[in-house]
Amino acid sequence: MIGIIDTGASNLHSITAAIERSGRSVRRIGTVADIADVRSIILPGVGHAAHVMPRLVESGLAAALVSSSVPILGICLGMQLLFEGTEEGNVRGLGMMSGVCRAIPAHAAITVPHMGWNTVHAMRGPLFRSVAEGSAVYFVHRYAVASTETPDCLATVDHGGSWVAAAGRGMVYGVQFHPEKSGAIGARILQNFLDLS
Repeated sequence: MIGIIDTGASNLHSITAAIERSGRSVRRIGTVADIADVRSIILPGVGHAAHVMPRLVESGLAAALVSSSVPILGICLGMQLLFEGTEEGNVRGLGMMSGVCRAIPAHAAITVPHMGWNTVHAMRGPLFRSVAEGSAVYFVHRYAVASTETPDCLATVDHGGSWVAAAGRGMVYGVQFHPEKSGAIGARILQNFLDLS
């Protein structure tokens, strides 16, 4: 059973469908009790940190995630909340990885938000097993962690600077991109995470 945190902001259909295509069962997690017997947890990403993080704290899910012993994958905003904090709403994060998420500075050479397909580099760790260097995945975000500001970086993306595309510490992982919208490469990365449980 794979648990997906219901943040109240995310459209859970895409990630649920992607997991079910792998042959796994899915449970939406809205309370701490829902976490019982799940083999891994996904914290999805759509929404605003200032709305999602208080909901996680008030429901007790923030503390449950920090103390969990099963593999965790944060996606987009979900990954950002795994860090120490974010400039989006000046929100304190879960502190499961080192670093602070900051607004991507706008300038003439790039568009903000960073939206669309981009290549990822310097990939390491189990999420990228059988994934070729420079593979393209789908991003939608305006906040990110600089790749030079965290020891937990597992892959980078260039967009007016080098940003964390994926991060990990122990059994906690995050991806800034949306694997559920990234075709065969995204499916491979998601399957690699599911195989950890």
